Amino acid sequence: MERQYAQAIRNLMRSGMNETELWKKLSAHLSSTGRTKLLPLIQSELAKLQAYEERLAPQLEVATEAEAQTAQMYAKQHGIDATVHTNDNLITGWRLRTREALTDRSGKRALTDLYRRITT
Repeated sequence: MERQYAQAIRNLMRSGMNETELWKKLSAHLSSTGRTKLLPLIQSELAKLQAYEERLAPQLEVATEAEAQTAQMYAKQHGIDATVHTNDNLITGWRLRTREALTDRSGKRALTDLYRRITT
């Protein structure tokens, strides 16, 4: 039951409802129905939902801050609003991860492809 409440709260917050007002109404509803013990469980489920959505959000990894602008322009051209992170494992370039695809324009990928072509 707490999962359904958490999903409903998430949908209401997305629709633009005031978060403070939402929690007041939820607390009043739970106390009128004798379910106040659900409140911590609902908050826990809501935190899980938010963490899951953050993991699925588009991620843009860049090797250096100088390459971030080029990568962001590519993402915006494709209608993707991604958070930018610097990845020290990349040699040069960038990677854009979405739910559906990985666009890899990194030097690490280029070197790996070159190695595979040489060794096969």
